[in-house]
Amino acid sequence: MPAKKEEIIADSKDYFVQVKATVEQLSNDYKKKLKCEMEKNDLEAQLMKAIGLINPSNGINDQIHMINGSIIELNSSINDALKLLDALNYDFGEKEKKLFLF
Repeated sequence: MPAKKEEIIADSKDYFVQVKATVEQLSNDYKKKLKCEMEKNDLEAQLMKAIGLINPSNGINDQIHMINGSIIELNSSINDALKLLDALNYDFGEKEKKLFLF
């Protein structure tokens, strides 16, 4: 059975954001994913802009996959995921959203 750990690493009531970290060890490799749930139109309109605010040349866009329209997965480092969260917070401001870091 893989080791699994989950903890809240950020909780901002100002932006209606809760970030959870779940790290699962599989064959000595750690799997980290960012899942964002929000309005589909908002997500599609702002996601690439947010990525551009991080660093358009770091390949992060190649690690993002759409799931069920309104959910994205980011297979990357926690540092990149948190940068994306910060960029999305900047873009979305007070709009309600749920962001989970797995």
